[in-house]
Amino acid sequence: MAVRYIDGFDDYAVADLTAGNWTYLGFTAHTIIAGRNGSCLNMTSVRFAGKTIDSQASWVVGCAFKIVASPTSSGAIVGFLDGGIYQAMLSLFPDGTLQIMRSTTGTSAGTAVTGGASVLALSVGIWYYIEVKITIADSIGAGTCVVKVNGVTWITVTTGQDLKYTANATANTIELICPPVGTVNFDDVYILDGTAGAVAGDNDFLGDVRVESLFPTGTGTTDDWTTDDASADNWEHVNEAAPNATDYVTSVTPNQIDTYAMGNLASNASKVWAVQTGLVIRKMDAGARTVAPVLRGADGDKVGTTVAVLDSYYSLQQVYEQNPLTSPADWTQATVEGIEFGIKLIA
Repeated sequence: MAVRYIDGFDDYAVADLTAGNWTYLGFTAHTIIAGRNGSCLNMTSVRFAGKTIDSQASWVVGCAFKIVASPTSSGAIVGFLDGGIYQAMLSLFPDGTLQIMRSTTGTSAGTAVTGGASVLALSVGIWYYIEVKITIADSIGAGTCVVKVNGVTWITVTTGQDLKYTANATANTIELICPPVGTVNFDDVYILDGTAGAVAGDNDFLGDVRVESLFPTGTGTTDDWTTDDASADNWEHVNEAAPNATDYVTSVTPNQIDTYAMGNLASNASKVWAVQTGLVIRKMDAGARTVAPVLRGADGDKVGTTVAVLDSYYSLQQVYEQNPLTSPADWTQATVEGIEFGIKLIA
């Protein structure tokens, strides 16, 4: 299964949640606070954050999850939607148990399915790593809807159960949700789709993972763009954990490239499932502009997919399941820490 999105909530402020990171929010009172690793997303009573990707029959979602205050009634914590309509969801009950539900009205309210309830329960104030594998279908196959907590299987929905509400056997949006009158935290999120992934072993649960954000720490090989204050140190204008509009680099010349030396991982990574690049960028005048991310290693620049630049600051992200600099190969800690990252103005 291919990695489609990762988020550790460490490289943007709460105001930037929908600036290219999550597609939409439900209600207000979302905050980014100290989390399991770095920062985390904190939500209270029926708030939610949705990520729309594309339509797939199968998804795997992993996230670190903590109940800060128990909900007063059951409610979804991870939802799978088709065009804004709920197909199915993983729900949390006030006693801490989990249950896979099928939507009965197109909302996050649902009905239980056979084999969908856990016996074990989550406790308040403890971080758990929850993973949900689901297939949207009128009659699911064996082992296609499973929930794991800290690597242990808590739920295996019975073969033949109905996990589809709309006419489509797909979901295109993943939601992280806080149940009614409760408070929860999310951290270290990954989303996989049902297509073949590039990394051996990523066709199922990835296990308890950590999402780390690396920032520029020095000048890279190519230093073409211009800083807002004519400073020669371009990297110092793009190294903030929470992006700002007060210092930046600019270019009006197609094919100019800026690359930066990047920081190292805080942890010793035995496995790197994917690298996700992020460019926070806007255009400053009329007309169309396009850019692409650049990864640079020993064999030169590898330019990513070209994307259009918007009028307002927006995070443009691309996922690399493998290191494109070595024809390609799975990432290692050494190759992650050895690359430069930057931007190319295409047009």
